[in-house]
Amino acid sequence: ISTVKNGIQTHPQIDKLASADRRTLFASCLKAASDGLVLDGREAALVVFANQVTYMPMTQGLVKLARNSGEVAKITSEVVYKNDTFQYRLGVDEVPLHEPDWFGDRGEAVGVWCCVKLNSGENIVRVLPKVKVLNIASKTKNASQYDPKSGLYFDEFWRKTAIKNALKYAPKSTYLESAMNHDNEAQGFDFHEPVED
Repeated sequence: ISTVKNGIQTHPQIDKLASADRRTLFASCLKAASDGLVLDGREAALVVFANQVTYMPMTQGLVKLARNSGEVAKITSEVVYKNDTFQYRLGVDEVPLHEPDWFGDRGEAVGVWCCVKLNSGENIVRVLPKVKVLNIASKTKNASQYDPKSGLYFDEFWRKTAIKNALKYAPKSTYLESAMNHDNEAQGFDFHEPVED
């Protein structure tokens, strides 16, 4: 109860949240609690769409639940830019070779990758080109957030997409499965359905 109170009282859009539908606010808080995520804007957030409050697990929350499953040792995800050095040969390379020039002109964003390292030593790697990410985004309620030109934190949305895509192939706890389903519901699409390129 105290974490929910804090999440509401410190919400960056508290006025919008205060005037939103109370039933959806309560239901969203219950979903966050059942998944074991804190509504602090890092693990999970309350988002208002058309006066309805939606619970949205964040990247940090999904990573936390994946690690808590006892199956995942590490999750790495990065956006790839045109001027970066990037190579991943499916079936040959264990992990992608990604060498960004952190302080130079990296060019436009062209894709994103994620590597989930399991405690067994196995790596689950997913590489998504920009067109795939934007196609997935087009099925969501907040597609503009994925656009590098209009999305202030588009890179976080891209990483989350790659992480969720990789975690589909990893062993999952009930909590992680539930949080991923809640995130799909919040986004307005079924992530388990194939998305055409």
